Amino acid sequence: MKRVFFMIAIIATLIVSCNGQNDLPLVKASHSIVEKSDQNDLVEKIKELMLTHYVFLDKAGLANQFLDKKLTENPLANFPVATLADSLTQWLQQATHDKHLRVVAPSKPANVLSPQEIKKAFIDNLSRYRPKMISGYNLMENNVSYVDIRFFGGNEDAFKNFDQIMNQLITSDALIIDMRKNVGGSPLGVQYLCSYFFDEKILLNTIYSRVEDKTNELWTLPVNGVKRPNIPLFILTSDQSFSGAEAFPYNLQALKRATVIGEVTKGGAHPTRYYELTNGFGIRIPFARAINPITKTNWEGRGVTPDVKTKASNALEEALKLANKAAIKHKENTYYSLDAKLNVIDSKGSVEFEQEVFEELNQMVKSQRLNEQEMNRLGTYYLQNQKIGAGLTVLRAMADSYQTSPNAFLHYGEGLATTSKALNNSMSKRLNEQAIVNFQKAVEIAIEQNHPDLPIFKEKLRAIEESNQ
Repeated sequence: MKRVFFMIAIIATLIVSCNGQNDLPLVKASHSIVEKSDQNDLVEKIKELMLTHYVFLDKAGLANQFLDKKLTENPLANFPVATLADSLTQWLQQATHDKHLRVVAPSKPANVLSPQEIKKAFIDNLSRYRPKMISGYNLMENNVSYVDIRFFGGNEDAFKNFDQIMNQLITSDALIIDMRKNVGGSPLGVQYLCSYFFDEKILLNTIYSRVEDKTNELWTLPVNGVKRPNIPLFILTSDQSFSGAEAFPYNLQALKRATVIGEVTKGGAHPTRYYELTNGFGIRIPFARAINPITKTNWEGRGVTPDVKTKASNALEEALKLANKAAIKHKENTYYSLDAKLNVIDSKGSVEFEQEVFEELNQMVKSQRLNEQEMNRLGTYYLQNQKIGAGLTVLRAMADSYQTSPNAFLHYGEGLATTSKALNNSMSKRLNEQAIVNFQKAVEIAIEQNHPDLPIFKEKLRAIEESNQ
């Protein structure tokens, strides 16, 4: 018996903690039939909360009138609690056309669960068995990545999950994000994931609260990963995509940052808060509304209209057709653009332009689009073709990106030394001095690491120091 009571306590705790996602309270009433007096108290409380908190005051009044009318036509005394909650929800939504507005029936109290139900609830509520925010991901043909997101968490753990998946897919040349089975979640999670696709600070959305008479602005945020402002982005939708799963494509579509493919979404744009009612019932009331800074409206009641309309079951296939072409173009543009910039460094003679290319190279290393060996080969190629500014910029970026690699500093030093000999002018001495500094740095790192090639680094340093005397 003690074991059963212990398990009941655990289940109660789990229900409280797990209900955090939906803000549902513990059950307060164990009966399954609602008496007439309790029904009246319940409805009066709903009407009071609607007038106080619902996002549109005029619609709250109309909804209350509609509720009174329906209750006159359909008295709910002695109805089961689930039927009562469903009927009240249906009538409120009919009056407001707001799919976020709903009455929640009490759950079964923990103290009346059977031992079998207690065991099942305990296991089902363990975090390892609850639905995952990111259901799956894959790197596909032509370096196209796919990720399936089922809801948007709004805490640090959720942000870390987004960071992890974006890092896993960092080398992709196009990205497909699946919202077809996503039921929404936190606006903060939407804001954070959107932030990965913009370099600059951009206003994504605003949320106006009637009660506070205040507008909150949702701007792009810093992320703990590499941003992908140029990656071709495709978002899949269905007629079940709801709330946050609509905010995400709506924001990016309005900013012309993504192509939305699939079905028109469900149409719920109002953030909600949970309020307790009588007898263990509760109600989720939309207290605010999204106002997009570009469209000046939102997707409430109408959903997000895809750029490419197709059945949800065909959306991935259609997205892959577009993503494959976009990935090839993105790959070509990335490296052709870099080559074009490197080829004009010498002719431009601009320190600012050289620094811009240098930072772009560093960014390509962070996004794993270039590695140390590739940069060494690239820098050497430009030096051999008399593109001195381009070659040294690449090798300098290599040393800056790989500061624990003695070889990176050694190769940059060799590039400087070779260029110094070839020029034989006033710049030679300065380049030679820079070469020595880099050889010294290579030796220092090699000593710290007990590097097997330390004798080679020392010999290189000794030779250039002697030639400089």
